[in-house]
Amino acid sequence: MSFVQRLRQRGGWRFLLYGFGAFGIALVLMGLQTLMAPDPDEVDANGTLYKVGRGELVVSVLERGNLKALRSQDIRSQVQGSTTLISIVDEGTLITEADVAAGKILVELDSSALEDKATQQHIKVNDARSAFNQATEDLLIELKQNESDINAGELKVKFAWMDLEKYVGAGLARQILQNKKNAYDRLIAGQALDGEALQKKRYLETDIDLAREEVTRAQNKLKWTETLHAKGYVTRDELEADTLSLKRKGVELERAQTARELFIKYDFAKETERLLSNYREAERELERITARAKSKEARARAKEASRRLNYELQNSKLQKLLDQVEKCVIRATQPGLVVYAAQGGWRRRQEPIEAGMTVRERQALIRLPDLSEMAVEVKVIESAVKKVKAGQQVKIKLDAYPDLALTGKVTKVAAVADSQVSWMNPDLKVYTTEVLVQGRHPYLKPGLTASVEIIAEVLADVLLVPAQAVFALKEQSVCYVDKGGHYEARPVLMGSANDRFVQIVAGLEGGEAILLHEPAAGARIKKVAPEFDTATRPRPF
Repeated sequence: MSFVQRLRQRGGWRFLLYGFGAFGIALVLMGLQTLMAPDPDEVDANGTLYKVGRGELVVSVLERGNLKALRSQDIRSQVQGSTTLISIVDEGTLITEADVAAGKILVELDSSALEDKATQQHIKVNDARSAFNQATEDLLIELKQNESDINAGELKVKFAWMDLEKYVGAGLARQILQNKKNAYDRLIAGQALDGEALQKKRYLETDIDLAREEVTRAQNKLKWTETLHAKGYVTRDELEADTLSLKRKGVELERAQTARELFIKYDFAKETERLLSNYREAERELERITARAKSKEARARAKEASRRLNYELQNSKLQKLLDQVEKCVIRATQPGLVVYAAQGGWRRRQEPIEAGMTVRERQALIRLPDLSEMAVEVKVIESAVKKVKAGQQVKIKLDAYPDLALTGKVTKVAAVADSQVSWMNPDLKVYTTEVLVQGRHPYLKPGLTASVEIIAEVLADVLLVPAQAVFALKEQSVCYVDKGGHYEARPVLMGSANDRFVQIVAGLEGGEAILLHEPAAGARIKKVAPEFDTATRPRPF
């Protein structure tokens, strides 16, 4: 049984055919027999025996895929709602760095409706700004008025306190203010009395003293006059006049004493209470003025804040409209090739990109791939993906340029199978692999079909045999060694392999001749015991 037969027996052909059918690798299949043909220099004249030798084994993975740009920018409409497409750059246009620097226009959308809305919004912004400025001025006026009112209230409190201190003195004023009930008769007699009240008290006491002295003088004069009248030196009229004068002086003394008593008992208490009440009322009025000022300030600030928020809201709407107007013109921001974005979805009619069409918000219009860095995206089948790793070198052939040889490097291997392919064919599992094309090639375009050969492993100076020279015999891999008249079914331990050759790790020696096909019927075959541990698990092809 040949290597190909064993591959079919393990179900590998069915797996490969799924991969070929999914990714169009029919050309590889058609050339498989040619690729697996052994080197003619090592085959005998009859084409049946192969001389085992050493050489270099290149293990590679062959796949087909399509070119794509590593970086691609989607040009989408950023205008809210729907608008009309006025103009769009021709598909296939190459956008250069110079175009980007010049701000080349890629797409132009109808902005007339947005411009009308922006004009109306300008009016609203101006009205809102005026109202906001007026509210700011009103707030400043209110703050200054409140400051004036509070200053006036504070002065009134200060003057009321000064009036109280002026009347009773600073010490007694504080004493009176601290006590809720005051005995004014004791206060006026205390040592703390000062100010106008003390002056008034002294004045009244002085009046009493002077009136009392006048009474004493009048009494002395009357006695002297009575003595002289008794001796006949003065007339009776003079006696009566001095008597009347004494009475008048007594009345004046009584009046001075009454004035002092009235001042002490009534006037002092009344004036003190009045001045104290004025001071306390001034304090309460200051509290009311302060509270009213805070309330007015709060209302003014709330009005100013409301006007400011309204202005900011209207201005924000205006800026959004102006931004929308600007977004009606889309300019190039990176170099690349203009490709119209496909419209519609799966099983839906493709809507062409053209002037006059209605464009929705976030609708893709242009895909702008950057051609400076290109890659080939291939789908590696499950049986080969374990050989592929990032960093491996790759040979690339393009169907459009068959004589061009490109090189690349594996940059990314998907960790999980492609779910879309698995959904369409559950028996087929492929892994998306990205191959970076090395160098810059301006003629490369996204979508070109490419064949890639991923160099998974290079083994130098190893023992090699053609893949069709390895057969399965009773769950062992064997090669039929020519012994000149009979053949030895020699068990072999295989290593790495490619589409043409298999590495023999143990079981054969260089220079031995082996059959390229199973022995004919009736041929003498000698079965040889393996010279290695049969439990050693051979590496898979």
